[in-house]
Amino acid sequence: AEKMAKERADGAVTAVLVPICVERFMGQADATAKLAEFQRTAAWQQSQLIEKGGWATATGSKDPNSAVARMCAHQLANNKT
Repeated sequence: AEKMAKERADGAVTAVLVPICVERFMGQADATAKLAEFQRTAAWQQSQLIEKGGWATATGSKDPNSAVARMCAHQLANNKT
């Protein structure tokens, strides 16, 4: 039961942070060009780019959230802007 509760809590946190990650990425200067460049990157590298860019790192945290990075990368890769 404890494991299931932790998984649900982690899922809820990820669901809240992914839109923030996308918004932070899209809020950077020249976001449209950077999005196109991101989408040309190999899929297996996209979450790494999100982590390195700091978009998947919550305020007050020093380490990126890998689940947020994966979901954020997925949303950005499918963004048609």
